[in-house]
Amino acid sequence: MNARHIIFTAAAVAMLSSAARPVAAQAVVVTAKVAFDPSISGTMHGAATGVVNGSSLVLPEQSWTDTHSTNSPLFIGGVDIPLGQKASAVGYAEYGRAGADTITLGTANGSDLRAEFDPYKYWGLETGIRGGGRTGVYGVVTIGFRHVSDIQVTTSLQGLVKSPFYQASNVLTYGFGGGYMFGTIGLEVAAKYAGSLTAAEIAPRTFQDAASDGARWSLPISLVLRF
Repeated sequence: MNARHIIFTAAAVAMLSSAARPVAAQAVVVTAKVAFDPSISGTMHGAATGVVNGSSLVLPEQSWTDTHSTNSPLFIGGVDIPLGQKASAVGYAEYGRAGADTITLGTANGSDLRAEFDPYKYWGLETGIRGGGRTGVYGVVTIGFRHVSDIQVTTSLQGLVKSPFYQASNVLTYGFGGGYMFGTIGLEVAAKYAGSLTAAEIAPRTFQDAASDGARWSLPISLVLRF
């Protein structure tokens, strides 16, 4: 069993364990969040050089803010299970997508190489602790996993219109943040980390060398509903 499978299993067990913990005489709270989730840090791909289809490529390192700045909503739903007056165990599922930009990936034989990656699409599960009451200020920390779909790259390189880049990956996630509830409606700001992706084994060697990171930090800003 590799490290990614261990992370996947540990996160799932932790979530199921917290969800199964009974709390007498206190109601489970259903939570839904709709978030704007911009990238704020992380390397989308590293630098690499090599020959692909007879063209000499030079690819500089680029961040997620360079390659995926078009955002679609992030959806989060789950339950808060009270542990006391001011603390809850939480279990959430998420689904999100960050759209890609048309960029200059690097150079091919000294000329600009234009490209566009597939969107960063994912779903995940997470568990954690929320501190705070039904109204007012609260904080939350979570840990879990995310399944990120494969990411291909479309280029202007002759003979290589579309190529694999990252294969579908299960990655560690963790986050922390806080917000304010005005009753059943609130606002939340958090920082969230999603781990490194896995290079596609069938990609050209130069792309495999560049696909050496893929970890992402984002800043989900959420409208929160709790009922």
